[in-house]
Amino acid sequence: MRYVRVAAAATSLLLLGAVTSLGSAGAATTGVGTAKGNTTVVHVALGTSGALLDVRLLGDDSLSSVDTKTSAAPSAFSKLTAVRASSKVMNDPTTSKPLDLTLTSLESRQPGGQAEVTQSSVDLANPGSPVPAGLGQIISGNLNLAKLTSAADASSAKSALNASLTNAKVAGALLDAQAVNTSLAGATTSTETTSTRAVNVDALTVLDLGAVLDGLDISLINLTVDQINALLTTLKVPVPGLDPAANLNTTIDAIQQKVADLIAAVNSNSGLVNGTAGSVVTTLGLGGVIPTADIDAINALATPLAQTNALIDALQGALSDVLSSALSALDGTALLKLNGVDVSATTKAVDTVAGSSADYTGKIGGVTVGNLSFAALDLGQAVDTLNATVASVNDTLSKTLGEIKIPVVGGTVDLSKLVSVKFLQPTVKTVSTVNGYNTATAGITAVTASIKPPTDLAALVAGIKAQTVGGTSIASAIQGLGGTVPQLSAAMTTLETTLGTGVQALQDGANVNVVEVLALSEFKPSVTTTGTGTKGPLAATGAESSQLTALGLLLVALGLGLGRWFAMPLPAAWARRRYEI
Repeated sequence: MRYVRVAAAATSLLLLGAVTSLGSAGAATTGVGTAKGNTTVVHVALGTSGALLDVRLLGDDSLSSVDTKTSAAPSAFSKLTAVRASSKVMNDPTTSKPLDLTLTSLESRQPGGQAEVTQSSVDLANPGSPVPAGLGQIISGNLNLAKLTSAADASSAKSALNASLTNAKVAGALLDAQAVNTSLAGATTSTETTSTRAVNVDALTVLDLGAVLDGLDISLINLTVDQINALLTTLKVPVPGLDPAANLNTTIDAIQQKVADLIAAVNSNSGLVNGTAGSVVTTLGLGGVIPTADIDAINALATPLAQTNALIDALQGALSDVLSSALSALDGTALLKLNGVDVSATTKAVDTVAGSSADYTGKIGGVTVGNLSFAALDLGQAVDTLNATVASVNDTLSKTLGEIKIPVVGGTVDLSKLVSVKFLQPTVKTVSTVNGYNTATAGITAVTASIKPPTDLAALVAGIKAQTVGGTSIASAIQGLGGTVPQLSAAMTTLETTLGTGVQALQDGANVNVVEVLALSEFKPSVTTTGTGTKGPLAATGAESSQLTALGLLLVALGLGLGRWFAMPLPAAWARRRYEI
Protein backbone atom coordinates (compact mmCIF):
# COMPACT_ATOMS: atom_id res chain seq x y z
CA MET A 1 0.00 0.00 0.00
CA ARG A 2 2.89 2.38 0.75
CA TYR A 3 4.11 2.09 -2.86
CA VAL A 4 0.63 2.57 -4.25
CA ARG A 5 0.30 5.84 -2.29
CA VAL A 6 3.67 7.05 -3.50
CA ALA A 7 2.79 6.21 -7.11
CA ALA A 8 -0.47 8.08 -6.73
CA ALA A 9 1.47 11.09 -5.44
CA ALA A 10 3.69 10.97 -8.54
CA THR A 11 0.64 10.93 -10.75
CA SER A 12 -0.79 13.91 -8.87
CA LEU A 13 2.44 15.79 -9.38
CA LEU A 14 2.21 15.15 -13.13
CA LEU A 15 -1.37 16.40 -13.31
CA LEU A 16 -0.75 19.45 -11.11
CA GLY A 17 2.35 20.37 -13.12
CA ALA A 18 0.47 20.07 -16.40
CA VAL A 19 -2.43 22.18 -15.15
CA THR A 20 -0.11 24.83 -13.75
CA SER A 21 1.97 24.99 -16.91
CA LEU A 22 -0.99 25.08 -19.31
CA GLY A 23 -2.89 27.56 -17.24
CA SER A 24 -0.06 30.13 -17.27
CA ALA A 25 0.73 29.58 -20.98
CA GLY A 26 -2.81 30.58 -21.97
CA ALA A 27 -2.95 33.74 -19.81
CA ALA A 28 -3.72 37.14 -21.40
CA THR A 29 -3.16 40.34 -19.43
CA THR A 30 -6.03 42.82 -19.22
CA GLY A 31 -6.16 46.31 -17.82
CA VAL A 32 -7.43 49.85 -18.20
CA GLY A 33 -6.31 52.70 -20.41
CA THR A 34 -6.97 55.98 -22.16
CA ALA A 35 -6.25 57.32 -25.67
CA LYS A 36 -6.27 61.05 -26.31
CA GLY A 37 -4.69 63.77 -28.40
CA ASN A 38 -5.19 67.03 -30.24
CA THR A 39 -4.47 68.71 -33.56
CA THR A 40 -4.15 72.32 -34.65
CA VAL A 41 -3.90 72.91 -38.39
CA VAL A 42 -3.03 76.60 -38.11
CA HIS A 43 -2.04 78.69 -35.11
CA VAL A 44 -1.28 82.38 -35.63
CA ALA A 45 -0.25 84.56 -32.68
CA LEU A 46 0.32 88.28 -33.24
CA GLY A 47 2.00 90.34 -30.55
CA THR A 48 3.40 89.16 -27.24
CA SER A 49 1.78 85.81 -26.43
CA GLY A 50 -0.91 86.52 -29.02
CA ALA A 51 -2.13 89.67 -27.29
CA LEU A 52 -3.15 91.36 -30.55
CA LEU A 53 -4.71 88.29 -32.12
CA ASP A 54 -4.52 84.58 -31.38
CA VAL A 55 -6.18 82.26 -33.90
CA ARG A 56 -6.48 78.47 -33.81
CA LEU A 57 -7.88 77.22 -37.11
CA LEU A 58 -9.32 73.72 -37.45
CA GLY A 59 -8.45 72.26 -34.07
CA ASP A 60 -9.57 68.90 -32.75
CA ASP A 61 -9.47 67.10 -29.42
CA SER A 62 -10.46 63.54 -28.57
CA LEU A 63 -10.49 60.97 -25.78
CA SER A 64 -11.50 57.32 -25.39
CA SER A 65 -11.13 55.63 -22.01
CA VAL A 66 -12.01 52.53 -20.03
CA ASP A 67 -10.25 53.78 -16.92
CA THR A 68 -12.17 54.92 -13.83
CA LYS A 69 -9.38 57.39 -13.19
CA THR A 70 -10.73 59.30 -16.19
CA SER A 71 -14.40 58.40 -16.14
CA ALA A 72 -16.66 56.31 -13.92
CA ALA A 73 -17.70 54.28 -16.97
CA PRO A 74 -16.13 53.71 -20.41
CA SER A 75 -16.51 56.90 -22.44
CA ALA A 76 -15.38 58.57 -25.66
CA PHE A 77 -15.63 61.91 -27.42
CA SER A 78 -14.27 63.69 -30.50
CA LYS A 79 -14.49 67.46 -30.86
CA LEU A 80 -13.78 69.80 -33.77
CA THR A 81 -13.52 73.59 -33.57
CA ALA A 82 -13.32 75.45 -36.89
CA VAL A 83 -12.10 78.76 -35.42
CA ARG A 84 -10.95 79.81 -31.97
CA ALA A 85 -9.96 83.50 -31.84
CA SER A 86 -9.05 85.85 -29.01
CA SER A 87 -7.63 89.35 -28.67
CA LYS A 88 -6.81 91.72 -25.84
CA VAL A 89 -7.17 94.84 -28.02
CA MET A 90 -10.27 93.97 -30.03
CA ASN A 91 -13.71 93.87 -28.44
CA ASP A 92 -16.53 91.53 -29.33
CA PRO A 93 -19.53 93.77 -30.08
CA THR A 94 -21.94 91.17 -28.75
CA THR A 95 -20.34 91.24 -25.29
CA SER A 96 -18.35 94.52 -25.23
CA LYS A 97 -15.51 92.49 -23.81
CA PRO A 98 -12.14 91.49 -25.33
CA LEU A 99 -12.64 89.07 -28.20
CA ASP A 100 -13.00 85.43 -27.15
CA LEU A 101 -14.76 83.71 -30.02
CA THR A 102 -15.47 80.11 -31.02
CA LEU A 103 -16.99 79.33 -34.42
CA THR A 104 -18.52 76.01 -35.49
CA SER A 105 -17.76 73.72 -32.59
CA LEU A 106 -18.89 70.13 -33.21
CA GLU A 107 -18.81 67.24 -30.72
CA SER A 108 -19.64 63.54 -30.70
CA ARG A 109 -19.80 61.96 -27.24
CA GLN A 110 -20.76 58.59 -25.77
CA PRO A 111 -22.45 58.13 -23.43
CA GLY A 112 -24.45 61.32 -22.92
CA GLY A 113 -24.28 62.76 -26.43
CA GLN A 114 -24.52 62.03 -30.13
CA ALA A 115 -22.75 58.96 -31.46
CA GLU A 116 -22.28 60.59 -34.88
CA VAL A 117 -22.16 64.24 -35.94
CA THR A 118 -21.78 65.55 -39.50
CA GLN A 119 -21.42 69.06 -40.89
CA SER A 120 -21.80 69.65 -44.62
CA SER A 121 -20.30 73.13 -45.24
CA VAL A 122 -19.56 76.34 -43.37
CA ASP A 123 -18.21 79.61 -44.78
CA LEU A 124 -15.92 80.83 -41.99
CA ALA A 125 -16.13 84.43 -43.22
CA ASN A 126 -19.94 84.25 -42.91
CA PRO A 127 -20.64 81.52 -40.35
CA GLY A 128 -24.24 82.50 -39.74
CA SER A 129 -23.63 83.70 -36.19
CA PRO A 130 -22.76 87.18 -34.85
CA VAL A 131 -19.07 88.05 -35.28
CA PRO A 132 -17.15 91.32 -34.98
CA ALA A 133 -17.26 93.52 -38.08
CA GLY A 134 -14.32 92.86 -40.37
CA LEU A 135 -13.39 89.52 -38.79
CA GLY A 136 -14.48 87.68 -41.92
CA GLN A 137 -11.89 89.63 -43.89
CA ILE A 138 -9.02 88.42 -41.74
CA ILE A 139 -10.18 84.83 -41.08
CA SER A 140 -11.80 83.04 -44.01
CA GLY A 141 -12.17 79.63 -45.59
CA ASN A 142 -14.67 76.84 -46.15
CA LEU A 143 -15.09 73.99 -43.69
CA ASN A 144 -16.26 71.15 -45.89
CA LEU A 145 -17.68 67.78 -44.89
CA ALA A 146 -16.81 66.94 -41.29
CA LYS A 147 -17.75 63.67 -39.60
CA LEU A 148 -17.22 62.86 -35.93
CA THR A 149 -18.02 59.55 -34.22
CA SER A 150 -17.68 58.01 -30.77
CA ALA A 151 -18.68 54.73 -29.13
CA ALA A 152 -18.35 53.07 -25.73
CA ASP A 153 -19.44 49.75 -24.21
CA ALA A 154 -18.58 47.78 -21.09
CA SER A 155 -15.01 47.01 -22.15
CA SER A 156 -14.04 49.42 -24.95
CA ALA A 157 -14.22 52.99 -26.19
CA LYS A 158 -13.29 54.64 -29.48
CA SER A 159 -13.44 58.00 -31.24
CA ALA A 160 -12.82 59.17 -34.81
CA LEU A 161 -12.92 62.31 -36.94
CA ASN A 162 -12.47 63.33 -40.57
CA ALA A 163 -12.68 66.93 -41.83
CA SER A 164 -11.47 69.14 -44.66
CA LEU A 165 -10.87 72.86 -45.15
CA THR A 166 -10.31 74.82 -48.36
CA ASN A 167 -9.17 78.34 -49.28
CA ALA A 168 -8.21 79.26 -45.74
CA LYS A 169 -6.65 82.69 -45.17
CA VAL A 170 -5.56 84.11 -41.84
CA ALA A 171 -4.28 87.46 -40.57
CA GLY A 172 -3.60 89.75 -43.48
CA ALA A 173 -2.09 87.28 -45.98
CA LEU A 174 0.28 85.82 -43.39
CA LEU A 175 -1.10 82.37 -44.26
CA ASP A 176 -2.98 80.88 -47.20
CA ALA A 177 -3.84 77.15 -47.28
CA GLN A 178 -5.50 75.75 -50.40
CA ALA A 179 -6.75 72.37 -49.17
CA VAL A 180 -6.46 70.66 -45.78
CA ASN A 181 -7.54 67.19 -44.69
CA THR A 182 -7.34 66.06 -41.08
CA SER A 183 -8.24 62.79 -39.35
CA LEU A 184 -7.99 61.12 -35.96
CA ALA A 185 -8.67 57.70 -34.48
CA GLY A 186 -8.49 56.62 -30.85
CA ALA A 187 -9.40 53.24 -29.37
CA THR A 188 -9.14 51.66 -25.95
CA THR A 189 -9.87 48.04 -25.01
CA SER A 190 -9.03 45.85 -22.04
CA THR A 191 -5.74 44.82 -23.70
CA GLU A 192 -4.40 47.90 -25.54
CA THR A 193 -4.81 51.59 -26.26
CA THR A 194 -4.05 53.32 -29.60
CA SER A 195 -4.16 56.93 -30.84
CA THR A 196 -3.47 58.32 -34.32
CA ARG A 197 -3.42 61.83 -35.78
CA ALA A 198 -2.82 62.67 -39.48
CA VAL A 199 -2.97 65.93 -41.49
CA ASN A 200 -2.38 66.68 -45.16
CA VAL A 201 -2.08 70.21 -46.61
CA ASP A 202 -2.05 70.44 -50.40
CA ALA A 203 -0.38 73.85 -50.94
CA LEU A 204 0.57 76.44 -48.37
CA THR A 205 1.74 80.05 -48.58
CA VAL A 206 3.22 81.59 -45.46
CA LEU A 207 4.34 85.20 -45.03
CA ASP A 208 3.46 87.35 -48.01
CA LEU A 209 6.33 89.85 -48.45
CA GLY A 210 4.16 92.93 -48.86
CA ALA A 211 1.99 92.00 -45.88
CA VAL A 212 4.96 91.33 -43.60
CA LEU A 213 6.52 94.72 -44.40
CA ASP A 214 3.17 96.49 -44.09
CA GLY A 215 2.73 94.93 -40.65
CA LEU A 216 5.96 96.70 -39.62
CA ASP A 217 4.70 100.03 -41.04
CA ILE A 218 7.00 99.70 -44.06
CA SER A 219 5.55 99.98 -47.55
CA LEU A 220 7.22 98.73 -50.70
CA ILE A 221 6.53 102.10 -52.33
CA ASN A 222 8.89 103.73 -49.80
CA LEU A 223 11.84 101.59 -50.90
CA THR A 224 14.37 102.90 -53.40
CA VAL A 225 14.70 101.45 -56.90
CA ASP A 226 17.99 99.87 -55.79
CA GLN A 227 16.29 98.16 -52.84
CA ILE A 228 13.45 96.93 -55.06
CA ASN A 229 15.99 95.63 -57.58
CA ALA A 230 17.92 93.81 -54.83
CA LEU A 231 14.73 92.09 -53.63
CA LEU A 232 13.78 91.07 -57.17
CA THR A 233 17.25 89.72 -57.83
CA THR A 234 17.59 87.80 -54.59
CA LEU A 235 14.15 86.24 -54.86
CA LYS A 236 14.49 85.61 -58.62
CA VAL A 237 11.19 87.40 -59.24
CA PRO A 238 10.77 88.49 -62.88
CA VAL A 239 9.19 91.80 -63.84
CA PRO A 240 6.12 91.25 -66.05
CA GLY A 241 6.85 92.28 -69.63
CA LEU A 242 10.60 91.88 -69.30
CA ASP A 243 12.76 88.88 -70.03
CA PRO A 244 12.84 86.66 -66.89
CA ALA A 245 16.63 87.03 -66.79
CA ALA A 246 16.51 90.84 -67.09
CA ASN A 247 17.86 92.94 -64.23
CA LEU A 248 15.68 95.89 -63.25
CA ASN A 249 18.56 98.33 -62.74
CA THR A 250 20.26 97.31 -65.96
CA THR A 251 17.01 97.73 -67.88
CA ILE A 252 16.38 101.14 -66.32
CA ASP A 253 19.91 102.30 -67.14
CA ALA A 254 19.55 101.14 -70.75
CA ILE A 255 16.21 102.92 -71.17
CA GLN A 256 17.50 106.13 -69.64
CA GLN A 257 20.60 106.05 -71.83
CA LYS A 258 18.50 105.54 -74.99
CA VAL A 259 16.17 108.38 -73.98
CA ALA A 260 19.21 110.65 -73.49
CA ASP A 261 20.52 109.67 -76.93
CA LEU A 262 17.18 110.37 -78.55
CA ILE A 263 16.90 113.75 -76.83
CA ALA A 264 20.35 114.62 -78.15
CA ALA A 265 19.22 113.61 -81.64
CA VAL A 266 16.19 115.87 -81.38
CA ASN A 267 18.37 118.76 -80.20
CA SER A 268 20.59 118.27 -83.25
CA ASN A 269 17.53 118.29 -85.53
CA SER A 270 18.07 114.65 -86.48
CA GLY A 271 15.98 111.67 -85.61
CA LEU A 272 15.17 108.06 -86.16
CA VAL A 273 15.63 106.39 -89.46
CA ASN A 274 12.12 105.48 -90.60
CA GLY A 275 10.95 102.14 -89.20
CA THR A 276 13.65 101.71 -86.54
CA ALA A 277 11.40 102.29 -83.50
CA GLY A 278 10.64 98.58 -83.34
CA SER A 279 14.29 97.57 -83.29
CA VAL A 280 14.97 100.03 -80.46
CA VAL A 281 12.15 98.53 -78.38
CA THR A 282 13.33 94.98 -79.11
CA THR A 283 16.95 95.79 -78.23
CA LEU A 284 15.85 97.21 -74.88
CA GLY A 285 13.78 94.09 -74.15
CA LEU A 286 10.55 96.07 -73.97
CA GLY A 287 8.58 94.07 -76.50
CA GLY A 288 6.27 92.91 -73.72
CA VAL A 289 5.82 96.42 -72.36
CA ILE A 290 5.26 98.62 -75.42
CA PRO A 291 2.44 97.20 -77.60
CA THR A 292 3.04 96.54 -81.30
CA ALA A 293 0.20 98.93 -82.13
CA ASP A 294 2.10 101.78 -80.44
CA ILE A 295 5.24 101.00 -82.45
CA ASP A 296 3.22 100.97 -85.68
CA ALA A 297 1.74 104.35 -84.76
CA ILE A 298 5.24 105.78 -84.20
CA ASN A 299 6.47 104.48 -87.55
CA ALA A 300 3.45 106.01 -89.29
CA LEU A 301 4.43 109.56 -88.24
CA ALA A 302 5.49 111.81 -91.12
CA THR A 303 8.98 112.90 -90.04
CA PRO A 304 11.94 111.29 -88.25
CA LEU A 305 11.83 114.10 -85.67
CA ALA A 306 8.19 113.34 -84.85
CA GLN A 307 8.99 109.64 -84.63
CA THR A 308 11.86 110.34 -82.26
CA ASN A 309 9.77 112.48 -79.91
CA ALA A 310 7.02 109.84 -79.90
CA LEU A 311 9.52 107.10 -79.09
CA ILE A 312 10.94 109.17 -76.20
CA ASP A 313 7.43 109.45 -74.73
CA ALA A 314 6.85 105.72 -75.23
CA LEU A 315 10.12 104.79 -73.53
CA GLN A 316 9.45 107.06 -70.55
CA GLY A 317 5.98 105.58 -70.23
CA ALA A 318 7.50 102.09 -70.46
CA LEU A 319 9.96 102.96 -67.70
CA SER A 320 7.08 104.00 -65.45
CA ASP A 321 5.21 100.79 -66.32
CA VAL A 322 8.28 98.65 -65.57
CA LEU A 323 8.71 100.24 -62.13
CA SER A 324 5.00 99.80 -61.36
CA SER A 325 5.11 96.17 -62.50
CA ALA A 326 8.16 95.55 -60.31
CA LEU A 327 6.25 96.86 -57.28
CA SER A 328 3.19 94.74 -57.99
CA ALA A 329 5.30 91.62 -58.57
CA LEU A 330 7.03 91.97 -55.22
CA ASP A 331 3.81 92.78 -53.38
CA GLY A 332 2.36 89.40 -54.38
CA THR A 333 5.53 87.42 -53.66
CA ALA A 334 5.45 84.85 -50.87
CA LEU A 335 8.47 84.61 -48.64
CA LEU A 336 7.63 80.97 -48.07
CA LYS A 337 5.64 78.40 -50.04
CA LEU A 338 5.26 74.72 -49.24
CA ASN A 339 4.25 72.19 -51.84
CA GLY A 340 2.38 69.60 -49.81
CA VAL A 341 2.68 68.89 -46.09
CA ASP A 342 2.01 65.46 -44.54
CA VAL A 343 2.47 64.73 -40.84
CA SER A 344 1.17 62.08 -38.47
CA ALA A 345 1.62 60.83 -34.91
CA THR A 346 0.78 57.31 -33.73
CA THR A 347 0.97 55.73 -30.28
CA LYS A 348 0.15 52.36 -28.72
CA ALA A 349 0.24 51.26 -25.08
CA VAL A 350 -0.08 47.66 -23.86
CA ASP A 351 0.81 45.67 -20.74
CA THR A 352 4.59 46.04 -21.29
CA VAL A 353 6.83 48.97 -22.14
CA ALA A 354 8.58 46.82 -24.73
CA GLY A 355 5.29 46.20 -26.53
CA SER A 356 4.25 49.86 -26.45
CA SER A 357 5.30 52.35 -29.15
CA ALA A 358 5.31 56.01 -30.20
CA ASP A 359 6.19 57.37 -33.62
CA TYR A 360 5.64 60.27 -36.01
CA THR A 361 6.15 60.94 -39.71
CA GLY A 362 6.69 64.18 -41.60
CA LYS A 363 7.12 65.19 -45.24
CA ILE A 364 7.14 68.49 -47.12
CA GLY A 365 7.00 68.12 -50.90
CA GLY A 366 9.15 71.16 -51.61
CA VAL A 367 9.98 74.63 -50.29
CA THR A 368 10.03 77.88 -52.28
CA VAL A 369 11.32 81.29 -51.19
CA GLY A 370 10.20 83.79 -53.80
CA ASN A 371 11.00 81.85 -56.98
CA LEU A 372 13.92 79.93 -55.46
CA SER A 373 13.17 76.22 -55.05
CA PHE A 374 14.60 73.95 -52.37
CA ALA A 375 14.55 70.19 -52.01
CA ALA A 376 11.75 68.21 -50.45
CA LEU A 377 12.02 67.48 -46.73
CA ASP A 378 11.43 64.13 -45.09
CA LEU A 379 12.11 62.93 -41.56
CA GLY A 380 13.41 59.77 -43.18
CA GLN A 381 16.33 61.74 -44.67
CA ALA A 382 19.75 61.89 -43.11
CA VAL A 383 19.79 64.54 -40.39
CA ASP A 384 22.63 66.44 -42.07
CA THR A 385 20.69 66.64 -45.35
CA LEU A 386 17.55 67.86 -43.62
CA ASN A 387 19.42 70.45 -41.56
CA ALA A 388 21.30 71.71 -44.62
CA THR A 389 18.06 72.44 -46.48
CA VAL A 390 16.55 74.25 -43.50
CA ALA A 391 19.73 76.31 -43.07
CA SER A 392 19.73 77.22 -46.77
CA VAL A 393 16.12 78.42 -46.59
CA ASN A 394 16.88 80.59 -43.55
CA ASP A 395 20.03 81.99 -45.18
CA THR A 396 18.00 83.02 -48.24
CA LEU A 397 15.36 84.71 -46.09
CA SER A 398 18.07 86.53 -44.16
CA LYS A 399 19.84 87.69 -47.31
CA THR A 400 16.59 88.84 -48.91
CA LEU A 401 15.26 90.84 -45.97
CA GLY A 402 18.76 92.15 -45.24
CA GLU A 403 18.42 94.24 -48.42
CA ILE A 404 15.95 96.42 -46.55
CA LYS A 405 18.38 98.54 -44.56
CA ILE A 406 19.06 102.10 -43.51
CA PRO A 407 22.32 103.69 -42.32
CA VAL A 408 22.24 104.88 -38.73
CA VAL A 409 24.82 106.29 -36.40
CA GLY A 410 27.39 103.58 -35.80
CA GLY A 411 26.37 101.29 -38.67
CA THR A 412 23.15 100.11 -40.31
CA VAL A 413 19.87 98.63 -39.22
CA ASP A 414 18.21 95.98 -41.39
CA LEU A 415 15.68 93.15 -41.39
CA SER A 416 18.12 90.28 -41.90
CA LYS A 417 16.99 88.57 -38.69
CA LEU A 418 13.30 89.36 -39.04
CA VAL A 419 12.10 85.90 -40.11
CA SER A 420 13.27 82.41 -39.14
CA VAL A 421 11.63 79.10 -39.98
CA LYS A 422 11.72 75.52 -38.72
CA PHE A 423 10.42 72.43 -40.47
CA LEU A 424 9.27 69.02 -39.21
CA GLN A 425 10.12 69.67 -35.57
CA PRO A 426 9.35 66.73 -33.22
CA THR A 427 7.85 67.95 -29.96
CA VAL A 428 7.81 64.67 -28.04
CA LYS A 429 8.45 60.94 -28.53
CA THR A 430 8.51 58.86 -25.36
CA VAL A 431 7.53 55.42 -24.10
CA SER A 432 7.76 54.98 -20.35
CA THR A 433 6.01 53.84 -17.18
CA VAL A 434 4.39 56.60 -15.12
CA ASN A 435 2.53 55.76 -11.89
CA GLY A 436 1.98 52.20 -13.05
CA TYR A 437 0.78 53.20 -16.53
CA ASN A 438 2.72 52.30 -19.67
CA THR A 439 2.52 55.61 -21.52
CA ALA A 440 3.37 56.39 -25.16
CA THR A 441 3.39 59.98 -26.45
CA ALA A 442 4.28 61.38 -29.90
CA GLY A 443 4.01 64.89 -31.32
CA ILE A 444 5.32 66.94 -34.23
CA THR A 445 4.94 70.44 -35.72
CA ALA A 446 5.28 70.71 -39.51
CA VAL A 447 6.23 74.40 -39.86
CA THR A 448 7.06 77.22 -37.48
CA ALA A 449 7.68 80.72 -38.82
CA SER A 450 8.75 83.36 -36.32
CA ILE A 451 8.81 87.12 -36.89
CA LYS A 452 11.09 89.09 -34.59
CA PRO A 453 11.59 92.77 -35.48
CA PRO A 454 14.93 94.47 -34.73
CA THR A 455 15.12 96.43 -31.49
CA ASP A 456 15.69 99.64 -33.46
CA LEU A 457 12.70 99.10 -35.75
CA ALA A 458 11.58 102.71 -35.25
CA ALA A 459 14.83 104.02 -36.73
CA LEU A 460 14.51 101.70 -39.73
CA VAL A 461 10.90 102.72 -40.40
CA ALA A 462 11.70 106.42 -40.08
CA GLY A 463 14.67 106.11 -42.45
CA ILE A 464 12.67 104.27 -45.10
CA LYS A 465 9.78 106.73 -44.97
CA ALA A 466 12.29 109.57 -45.38
CA GLN A 467 13.24 108.12 -48.78
CA THR A 468 9.83 109.09 -50.14
CA VAL A 469 10.04 112.58 -48.65
CA GLY A 470 13.53 112.97 -50.12
CA GLY A 471 12.37 111.89 -53.55
CA THR A 472 14.54 108.76 -53.77
CA SER A 473 11.79 106.14 -53.40
CA ILE A 474 10.38 104.11 -56.25
CA ALA A 475 7.06 105.90 -55.76
CA SER A 476 8.81 109.23 -56.40
CA ALA A 477 10.42 107.79 -59.54
CA ILE A 478 7.08 106.59 -60.94
CA GLN A 479 5.39 109.88 -60.25
CA GLY A 480 8.35 111.80 -61.75
CA LEU A 481 7.79 109.89 -65.00
CA GLY A 482 4.13 110.86 -65.01
CA GLY A 483 2.94 107.46 -63.92
CA THR A 484 0.58 106.35 -61.16
CA VAL A 485 1.82 104.36 -58.17
CA PRO A 486 0.01 100.98 -58.19
CA GLN A 487 -2.43 100.05 -55.46
CA LEU A 488 -0.82 97.41 -53.29
CA SER A 489 -2.56 94.75 -51.20
CA ALA A 490 -4.62 96.14 -48.34
CA ALA A 491 -4.85 92.83 -46.44
CA MET A 492 -2.64 93.94 -43.55
CA THR A 493 -4.29 97.36 -43.40
CA THR A 494 -7.66 95.64 -43.12
CA LEU A 495 -6.36 93.47 -40.30
CA GLU A 496 -4.98 96.44 -38.39
CA THR A 497 -8.16 98.47 -38.88
CA THR A 498 -10.22 95.57 -37.57
CA LEU A 499 -8.01 95.17 -34.52
CA GLY A 500 -8.21 98.84 -33.63
CA THR A 501 -6.93 102.34 -34.25
CA GLY A 502 -3.17 102.72 -34.09
CA VAL A 503 -2.41 98.99 -34.10
CA GLN A 504 0.77 97.90 -35.89
CA ALA A 505 0.26 94.17 -36.30
CA LEU A 506 3.87 92.91 -36.34
CA GLN A 507 5.78 95.49 -34.34
CA ASP A 508 5.89 93.11 -31.36
CA GLY A 509 6.54 90.03 -33.48
CA ALA A 510 4.43 87.03 -34.41
CA ASN A 511 4.47 83.24 -34.64
CA VAL A 512 2.81 81.09 -37.26
CA ASN A 513 2.60 77.34 -36.59
CA VAL A 514 1.26 75.01 -39.26
CA VAL A 515 0.01 71.52 -38.42
CA GLU A 516 0.66 70.59 -34.80
CA VAL A 517 -0.31 67.01 -33.88
CA LEU A 518 -0.09 65.17 -30.56
CA ALA A 519 -1.14 61.59 -29.72
CA LEU A 520 -1.04 59.84 -26.33
CA SER A 521 -1.87 56.31 -25.21
CA GLU A 522 -1.67 54.90 -21.68
CA PHE A 523 -2.41 51.42 -20.34
CA LYS A 524 -2.27 49.93 -16.85
CA PRO A 525 -2.29 46.12 -16.46
CA SER A 526 -4.73 45.01 -13.79
CA VAL A 527 -6.11 41.41 -14.09
CA THR A 528 -5.36 38.17 -15.90
CA THR A 529 -7.87 35.86 -17.57
CA THR A 530 -7.20 32.42 -19.04
CA GLY A 531 -7.05 31.81 -22.74
CA THR A 532 -10.45 29.97 -22.61
CA GLY A 533 -12.13 32.86 -20.87
CA THR A 534 -12.62 31.03 -17.50
CA LYS A 535 -11.04 32.38 -14.41
CA GLY A 536 -8.14 30.23 -13.14
CA PRO A 537 -7.56 29.48 -9.46
CA LEU A 538 -4.18 31.22 -9.46
CA ALA A 539 -4.50 34.55 -11.22
CA ALA A 540 -1.17 36.16 -12.03
CA THR A 541 0.40 38.73 -14.32
CA GLY A 542 3.86 39.45 -15.62
CA ALA A 543 6.72 37.80 -13.72
CA GLU A 544 4.30 35.85 -11.46
CA SER A 545 2.92 34.07 -14.53
CA SER A 546 6.36 32.95 -15.63
CA GLN A 547 7.12 31.75 -12.09
CA LEU A 548 3.99 29.58 -12.11
CA THR A 549 4.99 28.15 -15.47
CA ALA A 550 8.41 27.19 -14.10
CA LEU A 551 6.82 25.59 -11.02
CA GLY A 552 4.50 23.56 -13.24
CA LEU A 553 7.39 22.24 -15.32
CA LEU A 554 9.31 21.31 -12.15
CA LEU A 555 6.34 19.33 -10.83
CA VAL A 556 5.98 17.50 -14.17
CA ALA A 557 9.65 16.57 -14.10
CA LEU A 558 9.39 15.33 -10.50
CA GLY A 559 6.36 13.21 -11.36
CA LEU A 560 8.11 11.65 -14.35
CA GLY A 561 11.18 10.87 -12.23
CA LEU A 562 9.13 9.07 -9.60
CA GLY A 563 7.38 7.10 -12.32
CA ARG A 564 10.65 5.88 -13.76
CA TRP A 565 11.98 4.97 -10.30
CA PHE A 566 8.97 2.74 -9.66
CA ALA A 567 9.46 1.01 -12.99
CA MET A 568 13.01 -0.16 -12.08
CA PRO A 569 13.52 -3.85 -10.91
CA LEU A 570 13.69 -4.24 -7.14
CA PRO A 571 16.87 -5.57 -5.49
CA ALA A 572 16.54 -9.16 -4.18
CA ALA A 573 16.75 -8.09 -0.55
CA TRP A 574 14.03 -5.54 -1.10
CA ALA A 575 11.88 -8.19 -2.79
CA ARG A 576 12.20 -10.53 0.18
CA ARG A 577 11.26 -7.73 2.57
CA ARG A 578 8.25 -7.01 0.44
CA TYR A 579 6.89 -10.50 0.89
CA GLU A 580 7.74 -10.51 4.56
CA ILE A 581 5.49 -7.56 5.24
